[in-house]
Amino acid sequence: MNPPNSPFIPPFGQAGANARWQLPRWIPLVLAVPGCASAVPDTHHYRLSIPMSEADRTEAVGSCLDHTRPTLGIDNFEVAVGYDDVRMVYRESPYRLDHYDYHLWVAPPGELVSDALREGYDTSRWFAEVDRGGEATSDGTLRGRVFAIEEVDVEPSQWMGRVALQLEVVDPETEERLWSESFDVTRPLTDRSPTGLAEATSAALAQIVRSSAREIAQAVSQDCREAAAKGSNDDVATVTLPDEGVAP
Repeated sequence: MNPPNSPFIPPFGQAGANARWQLPRWIPLVLAVPGCASAVPDTHHYRLSIPMSEADRTEAVGSCLDHTRPTLGIDNFEVAVGYDDVRMVYRESPYRLDHYDYHLWVAPPGELVSDALREGYDTSRWFAEVDRGGEATSDGTLRGRVFAIEEVDVEPSQWMGRVALQLEVVDPETEERLWSESFDVTRPLTDRSPTGLAEATSAALAQIVRSSAREIAQAVSQDCREAAAKGSNDDVATVTLPDEGVAP
């Protein structure tokens, strides 16, 4: 039996269509007490950066003269299901994908990788100009698909940043395929963190640029191919780049 003065039960004789339930006056005070709700953590955003060494640029200058270097346009890449998300992905098994809470890429992976490759190919000096978007005025258009951009936890103390891509270059006017290649590159994380993942995936993309820039430039420019061949015949010194970590 409820007590007669219960704040939750209307007094006897007042029940009916016009009767209202009354809340105790102290409830709003409890709800207003600061600190009762947990604070939401700050959200952090991460980008990719592809630095190119002077050795990389020296090879391009020695192999492809300024007037023979082609122009390149880069489209937004497609992204495989499961990775088309601004949340950073990590994987502890082959079957499960997890995300870092409150740690996001600055853009969706398709744009993120396309922008990073534009930076890498532009600073490689294999190209006279590199723009985002497959402009009809460019010598070639780079398209691609991101199969994975993730952290792979191999062991409790071993973590790898992984980037898997399919790249192709087409003629912007005829759509003829001029070049294509697949890459699956891993680089170790210095520490298991979103910053470590951004650094490792940037290093993986830098390796992809170093491994593909020369082939793309020569695929879209006959003049560049001839200049490279002439340079080779004239014993022009070039730098041999390592391909460690690249699985075509």
